[in-house]
Amino acid sequence: MIILVDFTLFLCIVNFYHCKTAKISNRLLCSLYFSFLLCYYNSVKEQKANDGKKKTVNVRKLVTLAFFSALSLVSFIIEAVLPPLFIPGAKIGLANIFTLLALIAYGPIEAFSVFLIRALLGSFITGNVGALVYSLTAGAISLGVEVLLVMLFVPKISVTAVSVACGVIHNLAQNALFVLFNGATEMLVYFPYLGLIGAVSGAFVGLVVYLLTKHLPEKLFSLK
Repeated sequence: MIILVDFTLFLCIVNFYHCKTAKISNRLLCSLYFSFLLCYYNSVKEQKANDGKKKTVNVRKLVTLAFFSALSLVSFIIEAVLPPLFIPGAKIGLANIFTLLALIAYGPIEAFSVFLIRALLGSFITGNVGALVYSLTAGAISLGVEVLLVMLFVPKISVTAVSVACGVIHNLAQNALFVLFNGATEMLVYFPYLGLIGAVSGAFVGLVVYLLTKHLPEKLFSLK
């Protein structure tokens, strides 16, 4: 895997973001810096390991993935401070734009790398570690479905359709996990609303990714 979180650097990031005096603007800027630095640091380690095996690493691809991870993390933090959409915890999922883009541009491993960086660091940065079990599990399920749909059906179906399906799956899976772990059966009433919000959010994410794939340089998608 391209991105492996170095334990020491990870602890430094966690300690920094738990500083109560840090403003949200500083957190956003440092999120971009630390995320990029983390990806670059581990890509260098991987490149050194591959040099001994006479393999080459596409530096442009690594830098692009680092940029995707940084933007995904920053988007996650921005959404964390915004009010929810009608239902507590409901978000548009802007960070998923860069995960889906990484999947289309490079493949499943790279997409999961971007997702893990955002999910793990984002939870610690926002101080919402308790919800990590829900977001990480639901995110992994929806991303797994997304990978299958992209590999088996795209371009027979559109990227937007894939994003809609995964938006619905993510919201329903996250709510189901909450009900399962907490026994809060009253939350089942939110299933239709969460499904609808997931569809709208997925449509927005899919449309943005579609537009990006049409306007970004073609050479970006030739680095697999």
